[in-house]
This record gives sequence, C-alpha cells and structure tokens, in this order.
Amino acid sequence: NTEVINKVIVEFWNSLQAEKEALSVLCSAIKVENTKLNASVFPKIEKLQEDLATENKITDQLAA
Repeated sequence: NTEVINKVIVEFWNSLQAEKEALSVLCSAIKVENTKLNASVFPKIEKLQEDLATENKITDQLAA
C-alpha cells in the first residue's frame, strides 16, 4: 500500500512540475507578446496625443 501511495505521490509531483514548467513557458511568451504590443501601441497613442494637442491649438486660435 505504501509503495502504491508513494508512486502516486511521485507521479502527481511530476505532473505538477510539468504544469509549472508549461505555465512558466506560457508566461514568458505572454511577456514577449505584451512587449511587442506595447511597442506597437504606444507610438500610436503618442501620435494621437500630438494630433489632439495640435487640434486644440488650432481650435484656440480660431476662437481668439
């Protein structure tokens, strides 16, 4: 009985280790994709902010 229980525990432990490794790989991939997304999105946000500032400046000049 003890041998069977120990075998089950070892198999379960190995399964958990494999899941931990798979999640670590997934987490790393998500971090890489997030970095790529940020690099793509932030310049567009900055451009929109610049465009809005220009539009506000023009609107203020027209209102004056």
